[in-house]
Amino acid sequence: MNLLRLKFSVAFQRFEYALKEAGYHRPKSNRDDTAEVDWHRFKQAANTSEKIASLPELQQLQADPPMKQYSRDRALQWNTAELGGGGSTFEAIEAIKRMRNNLFHGGKGNEAAHVQERSNGLLQLGLSLIEALITIDPKVEHAFWDTFDSDFGKSVFQTAPQLEERIN
Repeated sequence: MNLLRLKFSVAFQRFEYALKEAGYHRPKSNRDDTAEVDWHRFKQAANTSEKIASLPELQQLQADPPMKQYSRDRALQWNTAELGGGGSTFEAIEAIKRMRNNLFHGGKGNEAAHVQERSNGLLQLGLSLIEALITIDPKVEHAFWDTFDSDFGKSVFQTAPQLEERIN
């Protein structure tokens, strides 16, 4: 796993943790009270954020969203799929959730060089979106950074050149 994939994984997991700690959680179902993130409620609460709508990263993802993996005729294939509309925050969250699903469940990792370059670009955009999304609700931002090693946490959002600069 390359460093960018690891950074995205850590940031996404921490974002889910922060959302639940900030009160954006619900039981999995009527018969299963396992806590899960209430993405719909966070999307509704955050949808008025002009900060997200103006991000160039979101505009890039809207123009060229992450692909989805499908199973057709017992074969796996990747196809383009829109983010579903619903406003900029809805689309930002759908994009990072799709990236997480692709990374964790979608067979990413053994791509050709040009596909890996696109995947890395998408993950960098996703990190930027997570960094912006956590600031929408002060409770989420506090939960994200609380008890998170600050040097490591900050390095999650730094690009490779920023990390090299910090090391030198």
